[in-house]
Amino acid sequence: LGMSAAVSLMILAELCFSSYMDLYGLGNRIGHLLKIVAYWYVYLALVRSTLSEPFTMLARAASTYDAVPDPALMITDTGVILQANAAAAAQAGIPAEQLAGESVHTRFHDPALHADSCPACRRLTGGETGFDLDLELDGGARTLACSVAPFGTLRDRQVYVQVLRDGTERMRM
Repeated sequence: LGMSAAVSLMILAELCFSSYMDLYGLGNRIGHLLKIVAYWYVYLALVRSTLSEPFTMLARAASTYDAVPDPALMITDTGVILQANAAAAAQAGIPAEQLAGESVHTRFHDPALHADSCPACRRLTGGETGFDLDLELDGGARTLACSVAPFGTLRDRQVYVQVLRDGTERMRM
């Protein structure tokens, strides 16, 4: 919406500039006002959205993130998913954009457990960076290897990158 409005206003401004007869005439003034409003829409569309929601912009631009074969998530210290790669979206069965804002516990941990008693959630909030879990997922017992690395902060929340690897076959061997 922002860039479309900016382009439309720029076109109108140029039409006003091409039709004015006097340096201080109405056409010149309207053209300059339309240019100011057009640049405001450019600011809203590009600068403000990039600065206020950097993870969203990174998610749109990060194609290498999807090259990771295991489910990889960017999560807050409270377990809210900020970004997910294609493997995580495939495991969850929904598009990666829809995973943003959901709970990592709801989508990737044992649904029979409450988040307070989930061993994965407790370890995440405790700051552990790597651990194996035995979980009941999709009707069967699976061993899940979880790697967590600090990424930075966002709005006074710690942000982590979490990679989940199904280690069930490895553990059976």
